[in-house]
Amino acid sequence: MDMPAIPASECDDPERRDVVTASALVRNFGTWRERALRAPIYILHRGRPRLILASVELMDMLCRPQDDGRRLTALLDGSPDMIVIVDRALDIVGTSRSVRARFGGGDLHGAPATMLVAPDGAAALTAAIQRVIDLAVPEAIDLPLAGEPGARLSLAIEPYPDGAALFARETGGATNDDRASLDETFALSRGAAVARIDRYGFLDGPHTALAALTGIGAAMLSSLRLVSLFTVATRGAIADMIAAVAADGEPRSGPALLLIDSANPRPVTVALAPRRHRNGIDGVVALILATD
Repeated sequence: MDMPAIPASECDDPERRDVVTASALVRNFGTWRERALRAPIYILHRGRPRLILASVELMDMLCRPQDDGRRLTALLDGSPDMIVIVDRALDIVGTSRSVRARFGGGDLHGAPATMLVAPDGAAALTAAIQRVIDLAVPEAIDLPLAGEPGARLSLAIEPYPDGAALFARETGGATNDDRASLDETFALSRGAAVARIDRYGFLDGPHTALAALTGIGAAMLSSLRLVSLFTVATRGAIADMIAAVAADGEPRSGPALLLIDSANPRPVTVALAPRRHRNGIDGVVALILATD
């Protein structure tokens, strides 16, 4: 991915939708055109943002000759998400307004990326960012948040020119404990699992039940997108369902074939529902239930 798809301004409506599939855009272009005049719209292809529908005024502003730092700030500051851009030295060169507000409100330019996490997570974050820069392959990682015991920072790390883009989401310790307990309960069945997917399609742990169901190690699952767990023949349908749920918030379900380590694919039913955040939908929850 060359540039992170970042909304340039927030809509006043807290229930706004800024993500749409290509097919839904074609069917309701007038509605999405009006929304694009207020804020750029992500256009999804197989569950991932690929294009943006934006106003001419915004594009003129972004393309106008100016300092690169000012252009990056203009692009990031309108986003409700926590976004951090780092260079090859792993120093921060750009942040969204929400990041600066969360980490003291000051200028973070030049600070090390490791300031985002607790000291015991610094080495893991450094290694993950370096791999993304070296290999140009996205990664997802969950680490303890700096300065707040029990809180976690879920990070999707994407390649970015001369560095990496970090998309962060804060999660609370107590919620994680409840999720872990539920995950362990599903693991006992060996026929069901709940998979949480962030807005970039990556699996968001814990992964105990999913590891038991697929035979894939929990550590490896943390670096995968949900759609990669299914056969090529059913992967497209799952990607389309995820994109549709993320776009309109309506739950969906359908059949699929789940890849099993060292075994034949297993027939399953996949039920999807939106993960809601104060700024709208920020991911999907999937219930995977074996049907054999």
